[in-house]
Amino acid sequence: MQMIREYHVAVTGNDRAAGSAAEPFATIQRAADVAMPGDTVIVHEGVYREWVDPRMGGISDLERITYRAAEGEKPVIKGSERITNWENVKGTVWKAVVPNSLFGDFNPYDTYLYGDWMIGPAYPTLHLGDVYLNGSSFYEALTLEEVEKAQRRETGLQGTHRGSGRYGVSVVCAGGGGDDFYLGEFPGSGSESGAGRDQCT
Repeated sequence: MQMIREYHVAVTGNDRAAGSAAEPFATIQRAADVAMPGDTVIVHEGVYREWVDPRMGGISDLERITYRAAEGEKPVIKGSERITNWENVKGTVWKAVVPNSLFGDFNPYDTYLYGDWMIGPAYPTLHLGDVYLNGSSFYEALTLEEVEKAQRRETGLQGTHRGSGRYGVSVVCAGGGGDDFYLGEFPGSGSESGAGRDQCT
């Protein structure tokens, strides 16, 4: 008979640890790799920037693999990455260079948006990826000049580029397996944003 286990995950943990309450894992994925039917994974407070792909599922209503927050705690799972290497270009325009390796096997800036549902130009210039600053989405601009003149949007506008958001972001191919990203507003020390594009050729 299989022993039912309880695994713990904490941002202060280590994926080489035992996964116990005293020695938690660092990632939910590590717990998902070892959890068996009937086990419980308890996730503690913190922000987990990962994509979780469980190795196994449950085998019945009585033998599920359960993932839950620790009692009284609020863990958050995010698909975004925090970008902190912003440099001021001029005025309220800031730049960050993001390596394509940041995205692993799937780069959302390597996928163009198409369709008559889109608010934007007919040619393929807009990407699936998105950039956020403190919870607000930035719309994609085609040029740095558009970022410099960007204005706040509350909704998408017919004949303009995709999406609503607080100002513009321009994705400029910079070579060397990465891209330059320009924001038309000061990112601030507590900002969160994620971006990237296809390999430069």
